[in-house]
Amino acid sequence: SSNVDITGSDIFMAISGKVTDNYWDSRAGWSVHTNYGYYFEKTFISTGLHGEYDHMQNSSPLMKNQFYSSNTVVGQVGNTGAASQGAHLHYTIYSIPNSYYSDSTARYLLGKDYLSTAMTNTPNTKTVYDPTNFYNTYKRRK
Repeated sequence: SSNVDITGSDIFMAISGKVTDNYWDSRAGWSVHTNYGYYFEKTFISTGLHGEYDHMQNSSPLMKNQFYSSNTVVGQVGNTGAASQGAHLHYTIYSIPNSYYSDSTARYLLGKDYLSTAMTNTPNTKTVYDPTNFYNTYKRRK
């Protein structure tokens, strides 16, 4: 078997929303955080779900506090940060305690058991969900 080098491959924003952070982290490397949501009558409505994209090749061109539609290029796959062990995208979906969110959106994206498959639940910080579990549970079989 041969390993395919994915370094430099485009990373696309999974869901429309606002960029809440775009920064360098010593462990996660070049990172972008988003608040997934949409505009309704000129007001941003958050789903309460957030996305995190880590270990990107370079700083993302996306601007903090700006709204972007899904499929916008966030950056490119890289191997940055001390926690990275090869080119990959570390993608996380999370919610922040005591924030409004759509249970139906979370169920649609992550499956009906999304709370029980959470990877971490840190009170007063965030609950991190596991999209890989959803994929493995609900993916189409050939």
